[in-house]
Amino acid sequence: MPRYVLFNRSKEAEPEAIQRLESMPSVTIIDQVGNRALLVEAAEDAIESLRNELPGWVVSDEMDYDRPGKPPESIGGSPKNSDRETD
Repeated sequence: MPRYVLFNRSKEAEPEAIQRLESMPSVTIIDQVGNRALLVEAAEDAIESLRNELPGWVVSDEMDYDRPGKPPESIGGSPKNSDRETD
């Protein structure tokens, strides 16, 4: 199931929104930071429904990034393995 990040833009805590999410069978809360930010696994139709039901919340896809410092192997690998001659 895809993962999404939900962020509460309002300054007020919204425990009823969290309770609503917990009661949805197609939504699983993976991680939570207070009442402001959540990482959830959810079916796409449930997320579309939440976008309309929680107007004070931003809903976005979870993003993955490679760790810095290790170049991707597809960009030429390490210089000692290079067959190219340099001037």
